[in-house]
Amino acid sequence: MFIIKYYILIAIACLLVAIWIPNIVLSVLFFWCFLSMSLVSIAYIFDIPAIFRKRQNGKIARWIRWAFIPFLLAIKVYNAWVIKRDKVDPIQKVGQKLYVSRRLFPSDLSYLKENNITAIVDVTAEFVGLESAMTDDHFHYFNIPVLDHKVPSLTRLRHTLNWIDTQMNQSRAVVVHCALGRGRSVFVVVAYLLAKNPSLSVEQVLKQINDVRNTAKLNNLQRRKNNKIATYKKAPRLVNVVLFYRHCVYRYFDISSFSICKAATQ
Repeated sequence: MFIIKYYILIAIACLLVAIWIPNIVLSVLFFWCFLSMSLVSIAYIFDIPAIFRKRQNGKIARWIRWAFIPFLLAIKVYNAWVIKRDKVDPIQKVGQKLYVSRRLFPSDLSYLKENNITAIVDVTAEFVGLESAMTDDHFHYFNIPVLDHKVPSLTRLRHTLNWIDTQMNQSRAVVVHCALGRGRSVFVVVAYLLAKNPSLSVEQVLKQINDVRNTAKLNNLQRRKNNKIATYKKAPRLVNVVLFYRHCVYRYFDISSFSICKAATQ
């Protein structure tokens, strides 16, 4: 994956500058950048979103944020540049009570309340969740930490889809967001729509989203994972029944997981 090579090259460049530069202050700053980018590289190589220590409530420990300041500053500048040039609306409706968005900011609260969006799925590992979403009783917040360009485990994805389904069943509109609203959030929304509409293919669902949000896309890894989900949903009914009992009765028999697992038998 190109992004991993990019982070590794930056880390090496920062280390070389830190070694060769005569100014001690600048040397320390570049060494800090080296450590930050090295940790990010390791996280991407071994797919460890937990390296950011993001809690379920969306908070990240202050000392962790300090460690990653060089990385976070760089991606915040890049994301701000991309968002400024983006021609699509920040938050867009892609299904019944289902929205896709880039990272949420306090300025988005009015839109959320105007459209009665009360459930938020945060698919970022590197950013702190929207403070209002975490503290305001008006919102229901769920975090699934995923690195950019990566995908969550099937277990985490299943929990996320169950959570979305529970919110939907309680008549709550749900917004799924990542950093730019192009990859990770789209992956989760595609997975959810596939789970709810087994007859559809990944391409059909993605086209449905692209008709509204033309910047939405899946990389090869995300597409392969969603194709596996689509293949599973179209498996013979008998196989689905076996998997239904295996996953829902013996391991995950609760109301929230039941709703999604039950769809596998239909």
